[in-house]
Amino acid sequence: MATVSTENRLSQRIEWYDHRAVQSKRWHLTVQHLSMRLSIMLVWLIHVDCVSRFFLSTLAALLAIAVGVERISGWGEKWRLYRLTAEALESEHHLYSVGAGPYSSDAQTRDRLLAERMEQILKGEAHKWEALTMQKANAAHDLSDHAS
Repeated sequence: MATVSTENRLSQRIEWYDHRAVQSKRWHLTVQHLSMRLSIMLVWLIHVDCVSRFFLSTLAALLAIAVGVERISGWGEKWRLYRLTAEALESEHHLYSVGAGPYSSDAQTRDRLLAERMEQILKGEAHKWEALTMQKANAAHDLSDHAS
């Protein structure tokens, strides 16, 4: 059995990443559905003569805002990253609980290995997050260079 602090940390991290993945997925899909509906409405309403230009412009602005918010927030990327991390941690927990794979050795080695592998997964996620953030910052910088 892993030490209580290692078990607690693993359980907390799995719960945190799972919760964030669910939240990010919900926001991502909500904004994607909104964008799709606004796009379809715009295409359809453009051909209706009694619709004012102001109304069409407002719908187009809402569409641009929805797409921009999704792009800036990165809920889709966060969802995938959080889900991958939660699944990797759950996999380690399962292997540890049944004493399989790298955890088929004595209890002391298993406990140490669980802590090391858990931290390795968390560090890997942090590096992916940093790379994603830098990629977004570089993209925003490139856009501002092209605008000027």
